[in-house]
Amino acid sequence: LDVRNPDDWIQLTHLLDQIATHEHLLGRPLLPAVVTLRRSGRKNARPGNGFFNQARMLGRYDGFGERADSQFLKEELNNVYGNMLSAMSIRKK
Repeated sequence: LDVRNPDDWIQLTHLLDQIATHEHLLGRPLLPAVVTLRRSGRKNARPGNGFFNQARMLGRYDGFGERADSQFLKEELNNVYGNMLSAMSIRKK
């Protein structure tokens, strides 16, 4: 998929929403938190607004604004990486 192509962008957004919903239904953190984009005027790459909107729709997040988004993202990334590390250690046993 080419994120510069509007049709591909819509398809990618739909896929990320499906992944987030699937992970949520399984009681896991929102894996699309690791998918970031860099926008002009921002120092750091982060997920697009669609990620935060999907988290709200799933009842995982009720904040608004840059500071609240950043805090939620930090916590969700920690949960994603922690979940992955747990899964990896279980498989090694």
